[in-house]
Amino acid sequence: MPCRSCSPGGEQFGITSIENCFDCGTPETLLATNRALLQRQRTEYNFPGCKITPPVYIAPDAFVENSTIGPYVSLSNGARVRDSSIVDSIIDEAATITASQLERALVAAHSVLEGKIDRPKLSDNANEKSI
Repeated sequence: MPCRSCSPGGEQFGITSIENCFDCGTPETLLATNRALLQRQRTEYNFPGCKITPPVYIAPDAFVENSTIGPYVSLSNGARVRDSSIVDSIIDEAATITASQLERALVAAHSVLEGKIDRPKLSDNANEKSI
């Protein structure tokens, strides 16, 4: 039910019930929340030459080539994945992953990964290569 606030402009606000509360305070709980939310996902993806195992979320402008994605992977806007395998991970916007095998990874925005790296947690704009 809308109520008037105490602000001079008389802004409207309301109360809504919350069915679930998701904790994202640690890498482990962030990944667990991602899994719970992806279980609601019903979109099917088809990238030629790729194996996509639901549930996953792949942003419309993400690029995936010659890779295995899922289950429980979120690829954000502009993410690019090539020649890689990713499971139970969150790949943030404009991250680039090449020739990598990731599981339970958090890859931050604009990061670049190349080579086999198991569980990276990278800050924005990170660049990491395996030798």
